[in-house]
Amino acid sequence: GRGIQPDVFTLMYLLSVCSHDCNLELGKFVHHNVVINGIGVDIVLQNAFLDMYAKCGDLHAAQTLFDRMVHRNVVSWTSLLTAYAKHGCLERAKDIFSQMPVKNVVSWNSMMSSCIHEGCLQDALDLFFEMCNSKVEPDEITLVSVLSACCQRGDLVMGNKVQDYIRCNNINSSVTLNNALIDMFSKCGSLENAFDLFNEMPEKNIVSWNVMIGALAFHGFGHEAIQLFEEMQAGGKWPDKVTFIGLLSACCHSGLTDIGWYYFDKMSSVYGVPREIEHYACMIDILGRGGFLDEAVKLIGR
Repeated sequence: GRGIQPDVFTLMYLLSVCSHDCNLELGKFVHHNVVINGIGVDIVLQNAFLDMYAKCGDLHAAQTLFDRMVHRNVVSWTSLLTAYAKHGCLERAKDIFSQMPVKNVVSWNSMMSSCIHEGCLQDALDLFFEMCNSKVEPDEITLVSVLSACCQRGDLVMGNKVQDYIRCNNINSSVTLNNALIDMFSKCGSLENAFDLFNEMPEKNIVSWNVMIGALAFHGFGHEAIQLFEEMQAGGKWPDKVTFIGLLSACCHSGLTDIGWYYFDKMSSVYGVPREIEHYACMIDILGRGGFLDEAVKLIGR
């Protein structure tokens, strides 16, 4: 006998596993079985197949399936758009985006992050304004993306506009959004704004502390970065490998050789953070700048 027919829920579950694990072979097998057994396929199931091909990187199969769909909704369009966007086919993604009858927040975010990934930062910022003028409200992912574009451009004017947008629309500033704002202010040269925002934050996570320590290090405020690290510990936050990259680069930028050695030494023994190549690179830089070339060479040989 043909055995028990899988129902739509089983198929949806199987396809979500294929998408998650990028298991194209199993996904094709499921699709083949559905076709052979003549199982009725509604738009939800078609979208699940489309999403599976898209996430597994088979753009040809995704496009073929999309072209054959009699009915499409915003999910169908967005799956195809995201597939091209993720694989760096920016022009194709732009084509699809311009043809979409309806765009949701995911469509806008996909298009924006694709532009940022391909280095078309102005396009991403233009899209943000276009989105604000459309009836689709930006979400946290949109705002973090736009702030990342501002960071890469060093565009403080635009960064301030994003912050104004957040305030004027009473958007709940999550820790993630605040971290993105601090990073933007720091990278666009407005350390004071970054520090004010950091101090105002009702809740901070390890990323918040790392971003601020990194910002102080980048601007040459080594002692302040170390002081912030001590405050972080006093507040019960445990450092990670990124914290130590910030801390060591703070010592490097400010010529604090002894303090750099001290933290490099304590990293694994006290804090249980394994030293990685970036930490060695920072330490070698500290020693080199401090004129301790013999120690630097010894460290390379360790």
